[in-house]
Amino acid sequence: MAQPVAYNLVTPSRSLLLPQTFLKQFEFGNDHERQYVRSVTKLALNDKVRIHLLTDNANNPIAFIALSFEKIISNSCLVINYLFCSRQYRKLHIKELQDRKISLHLIARAIQLVQEISPHVPLHYLALQPSDEKLERFYSELGFTRLHHKEWMFLKV
Repeated sequence: MAQPVAYNLVTPSRSLLLPQTFLKQFEFGNDHERQYVRSVTKLALNDKVRIHLLTDNANNPIAFIALSFEKIISNSCLVINYLFCSRQYRKLHIKELQDRKISLHLIARAIQLVQEISPHVPLHYLALQPSDEKLERFYSELGFTRLHHKEWMFLKV
């Protein structure tokens, strides 16, 4: 079981984002996850997404959320492109994160970012594409809904 740690949310350096370096930081459940993380890091290196990295008190990466701005259903949205948690930290309730799972903490941070940005930029939704039905149920419980676009789920800002 993972040790309790102090958590920090940081922006990774460009050198850490190099796929061969970034991939070594995490424990993956399967090769599909590894390949998707590789593609997300390439997007980050090309300034297409911004990665917010969750680290422990020794600055070891344990999870991240990748965000971008997109126009979906004719509205500006902050998009969760990918949310990833290293395998050994999944499903753990973390005392230092208000006894929440890491995924909930990262989603809460994305919601906080939307609230901070929306007075300055006309954002209407936090949007994401769940990869399976289990995640769709999870996001529905958080208030995300499907609107007119069947692939995307939205949380009204």
